[in-house]
Parts: sequence; C-alpha cells; structure tokens
Amino acid sequence: MDCVADVTAGLPFEGAAALFAEHFLEHLPLDEALAFLLEIHRVLGDGGRVRLSTPNLDWVLATHYPRRTEHEAVLAPLALNRSFYGWSHRFLWNAPLLGEALAAAGFVEPRWYRHGESDWPTFRNLERHETYQDEPDLPHVLIVEARKGPPQPERLAAFRRLLREGFLDQVRPLGWAIDPLRSGVVAHLSVAGPLGSLVRAHVVRCAWVGGAVHLYPEAPNESDVTVDVGTHHLLADEPGLRGPAGLRRLPHSLRERVEAKVRGPGWLDVERWPLIRFKSRSLRREPAGVVKAAGELELRGRSVPLEVAATTTLEGDVWRARGQFELETRELGLPPWTLAAGLVRETGVLRVDFDLIAAPVYPT
Repeated sequence: MDCVADVTAGLPFEGAAALFAEHFLEHLPLDEALAFLLEIHRVLGDGGRVRLSTPNLDWVLATHYPRRTEHEAVLAPLALNRSFYGWSHRFLWNAPLLGEALAAAGFVEPRWYRHGESDWPTFRNLERHETYQDEPDLPHVLIVEARKGPPQPERLAAFRRLLREGFLDQVRPLGWAIDPLRSGVVAHLSVAGPLGSLVRAHVVRCAWVGGAVHLYPEAPNESDVTVDVGTHHLLADEPGLRGPAGLRRLPHSLRERVEAKVRGPGWLDVERWPLIRFKSRSLRREPAGVVKAAGELELRGRSVPLEVAATTTLEGDVWRARGQFELETRELGLPPWTLAAGLVRETGVLRVDFDLIAAPVYPT
C-alpha cells in the first residue's frame, strides 16, 4: 500500500494512466459518487482509463424481489432493502445511470465487461471481490471501462439537475443551520501599555452565532457558508474564559468598561452595525477534513477579504467546523483602542477561535 486517502477530499496524484475501483462506488452517497467520477477525470492523464466494478441494481431487482408465495412477499422487501443499506451501501447503480454519469463526467468509449475480462491487459483479472450467480444476460456486478475525454459542462449540468430533481432534493438536507446555542466564536485581543503585563489580552466571546451552510459535493462551486455574529451579544473577559486561557481575572467594573468600549461607537458601534457577517465566495475541500473558505468579512459597513481554514466533520447529520485565524485591527478599519487613560492599549493583533456546529434542515 503506497498511500491512504479520503477520496471525498480529492486524490493526491495527477497524470495517472489508469484507475481501478472495485465495489467502491456503492459506498458513496450519490452526490459524492458523482464528485468522485469528476475527481477521477481530473487526475487521469490524457487518454487515461478507468475501470469500475459495482453491484447491478437491475440484477438486485430481478433476484431479490420475487413474490411467488405469501411468505416470499413478506421477505422480499427485507432482501431488497438489505441490498441498499447492508454492507454500508449508500446507492446502487444500473448500467444506464452509470453510463450517463460517466459521460457527464467527461468519459468516452464506455465498454462493459464480465469479471476479470478486458481488452486492455492492465485491467485483466483485477477483481477480487466474491461473486454471485449471474442471471442470463444480467450480471450481478456492473464492470465498465471508459477513457478520459474532454469535459462536458452542458451534459454535466443537465445530469446534476436530473439527480437533484429525481433524488438528491428529497434525501439530503436543504442545508445546515448553525446552532447558536452550541456554536462559539472567541476573539483574543492582545494588549500593551503600563498595565499590559497584568491584563495581557482581552477575551471577547460571541454569545450568539448564527448562519447557514450549503454543501454540494457534485457542484463545489455552488457550496457556501454564512456566519453571523450578533454584536449586541459580545461578552468581554469572563472569568470562565480568562482562567482556562491562563489569564488573570479582572475586576467586574473593568470587565464592564471593556464591554462598553467594545460595543460602543468608538469601536464596533453595535447600534449602527448590529451584525458581523462572513460570507464565502468559494469552498475548497482538502485532505484530513480541512475546508478552506475564501470570502468577505462584513464589519462596520466594510467588506474585508478573508480566507479561513477549518477542520470539518460530518458525524451523522451534524456538521462541525473548528479553526483559528488572525487579523490586524487596522485591516478591519477599527480605530486604535485604549482603556484607562492609555494604561491598556491594543497591539493590533486579533486572534479568532471558532467552533461551529450546524444541524440539518430537511425537506418537509
């Protein structure tokens, strides 16, 4: 084994001559499967070939759903659903649908084979998966080879619409709504001045974080994330945050002054600008579950370019993103900030930690 890779984050090579995937495609959700075919097309060199092996849905229907007796009629739905959900299967293909998917992804000259057979020596006798009894003219496994051709943007767009209207819009979330109760954004503002060594940093917690996430593996250019922070809900230098960060607790009166300064007209001006928003222009998936989001941070009526890397997970239906980034306050258009007659002043470095948790919103 040369490498281990999460294919949903892309394949770590380019210019390949051939790619073979046996009993793999059925373990991907439909949108991820199409994304995988597009990724195969990207990493293959000119004229490169792919060979795929996956269970044949038409064979499953012909062999798993007999209704000859009353008892078989009871067992048939169990056998059919087992084919879909057993062995961690996510989606089963038949030849017409798989052929159209390959064509939409930019592959040409599809050829269908039996177990171990191929006109190309490289692809002969590769299959290792156990076999079942084929029906006459109906193999239990689809084995197809195709060659990389030019991209087909119009055909791909039409195929995406077909998948969405016929399946994806009914089974996957419309999006993920960021949960304000479980999500958090914390900003660390480094300080200096005569009392800087005592205070060291101000910690500002955003007590309300909202927004939405839309993920489309088959069309990453349409994916986006919006994160909203309510400036009225900013809390500064709470003991529960300063203590774990190794910072000295501050008197309650000083905390109140810091909060008033942060939210006041001299800095964020929350009455005029009640919301800070990040809106992505693009999302790019990378290895190890990292997503890079490039977009704009809207603050005090200004838009500031911002690129953020987040470690993301999708556990069940719950989406989570965690990360950290730094900003210069002058880049945000924030005026220099002092407190207590200049005894504490910000250094201009703002570090932001975020932990976003989003729940799915399904079609009714």
